[in-house]
Amino acid sequence: MLLLFGSNIYIKHKNQQNKLHAQQLKFAAEQEVIIRAELDNLFDVYLYNFKTDLKKAAALYKGSRKVLKEILSPYNFETPEYTKENYFFFKDHIAPDLRRKSADIIDIFQKYTDRLKEDIENKNSNIGQKFLLKWQKMSNAQLGNYVIFFTKEEQLIQAYEEIIEFYYIHSKRFSFDIENNTLLFDKKEDKDKEQYLLQKIKDI
Repeated sequence: MLLLFGSNIYIKHKNQQNKLHAQQLKFAAEQEVIIRAELDNLFDVYLYNFKTDLKKAAALYKGSRKVLKEILSPYNFETPEYTKENYFFFKDHIAPDLRRKSADIIDIFQKYTDRLKEDIENKNSNIGQKFLLKWQKMSNAQLGNYVIFFTKEEQLIQAYEEIIEFYYIHSKRFSFDIENNTLLFDKKEDKDKEQYLLQKIKDI
């Protein structure tokens, strides 16, 4: 009788443990669904804001870059004084502005990765790490494309610096032909050097 009674207590206790364990598993599963939904929403918000900021920064860079198409107009080198102004305007304003704006674009990637990492860590969930890896994979793929683009852009800026400096140094060795909108050099080697530097820009 005591043995049967003890067995019933054990079975009842075991059932209670199983029921409690099942409830814990159910709760954990429900929490995982909630966390996943929260992270899905968080990811979407970050992605939208990231793309918006990136688009704005890219538009600012594109706007500043338009100056490059205009700055080599022969009219800007009509006189030694114009040439000097053009040289320092590019050196002190245009080039630094383009470099700063390209750096701003690259910084957007790190800024959003750091913020998302902080928010996900606050969730204290293994699921969050999967979302972070997903973000980093997407971010790094796009970042790689931008790094390649801005590496070429830096080469272009340097090429523009080179030819504008060439004009500045040789500003008293050419004249402006207003009818043909071109620069006439006193020496053939200077004209050849100009054509070489212009082709260098085209090849980038």
